Amino acid sequence: MTEAAMPGADYIYPNVTEAAQRGGGFLERWHLAEPLGCRYIEIPADFIKNQTEVERTGGQEIGSMLTRSSVELLYEQDAALPGTLRYLLHTEPAIPRRTPPHGRQATASLRWRDPGWVAGFGGDMLLEIEDVLGIPPEIIEIHPPGDRRNTHADIVAGGCTP
Repeated sequence: MTEAAMPGADYIYPNVTEAAQRGGGFLERWHLAEPLGCRYIEIPADFIKNQTEVERTGGQEIGSMLTRSSVELLYEQDAALPGTLRYLLHTEPAIPRRTPPHGRQATASLRWRDPGWVAGFGGDMLLEIEDVLGIPPEIIEIHPPGDRRNTHADIVAGGCTP
């Protein structure tokens, strides 16, 4: 994948399991992305997603929105980030996840129709991730819909709310 592959296209290095998850490994991802001609790296900005994260956050439930303290526990800051580093936040896709100890499925509740939820998600959680990482994202990728009650207008309005 190089610039010559498709002139004018910007490539994103995806959130792959070979690289550190969440915010850790910015430089690792960037060093993997640059030789491939990727202009951005993808960083997950989803809710608590597995038992490891439940334990690291002191018991925060799977599918719950991150708080400032959970962001600080799950994301790491890299020192000496290059000025060319650009990233996008890949938000919660509302994928059903198994919860311990009985393996029940839990899906994060995405409430794009609820202004208070949107403020907590975009105005709090995403800004906390940006603050801990130390540089703002170039792009925030919104994953709709989450719930049938969310209309396309709700998702667009929620995704555009600062």
